[in-house]
Amino acid sequence: SPSTLAFDFVLGSSTPKSKEVALTSTGDPLNFTVEWTTASGGSNWMAVIPGSGTTPANLTVFVTAASLPLGTYSGSITVKAANANTQVIPVTVTVTSGTNLAATPTPLTFSQAQGGTPAPAQKVSVTAGGASVRFTATATTGLASGWLTVSPATGSTPADLSVSVDATRLPQPGTYYGSITIVSPEAANSPLNIPVTFTLGPPQTVGVSPSSLQFSYQIGASVPAAQKLSISSTGGSLGFTAAASTASGGNWLAVSPASGATPAEVSVTVNPATLPASTYSGSIVVSAPSASNSPQQVSVTLTV
Repeated sequence: SPSTLAFDFVLGSSTPKSKEVALTSTGDPLNFTVEWTTASGGSNWMAVIPGSGTTPANLTVFVTAASLPLGTYSGSITVKAANANTQVIPVTVTVTSGTNLAATPTPLTFSQAQGGTPAPAQKVSVTAGGASVRFTATATTGLASGWLTVSPATGSTPADLSVSVDATRLPQPGTYYGSITIVSPEAANSPLNIPVTFTLGPPQTVGVSPSSLQFSYQIGASVPAAQKLSISSTGGSLGFTAAASTASGGNWLAVSPASGATPAEVSVTVNPATLPASTYSGSIVVSAPSASNSPQQVSVTLTV
């Protein structure tokens, strides 16, 4: 006990560190031998005493990082005794720059309507107190998967990350949570987690008011005044187009402007100067591709 050992050093530290491991056995005392090995960083950063003995006993594990560059290194200690299970104790050494990772802004919040304009990507600046340290960045999510991404996946500080969300990967409107995890074996506070919240609202709708227009014209009199249509939407602004059409009488109906973004007003005009006495019908069609109820149609009646 303990069954694993971990040591942390700041780059350039010349002072060794030590930890003790208690060896015990059930029943009679056992004679044991100790071996140790390192998987990375060379062979001379770890030593263990004593190399043999009888339980109960304490092992002292010495680690020095004076010759180790920034990074994480692993090794192991193997304790063997006749007629007993061999025990392997993993040893990890982390050498950091002594600086801390920082990310701004944090946390991140995204929102959009289902089927609406995608939420724009957000930039996260990653620094390490003026030092250059290597890092990896990964995105993780709770409910659903694949809706949160970060790029680039690797880099060195200072650097900017682009964090994006994809509403098409979500099953239904709601609030979803995830995180961006930045890992650097060279930073003292690694890993650094950035919380992410994505609120997916219900599908947007477009509304046009009023739903019908009536114009009256007496031959020889002044042209009827223009009438307004108000165009609105739920869940934020929507781009739209407006087009006029007639069932008879030619091009006596017009709408302006022909496109825009909600909330907005458009002007509907009629030109009945060449029309004989009768009743004419037409319509204004407002289309918003991102709206679930698009298009919307306004009926127009002209009585001459």
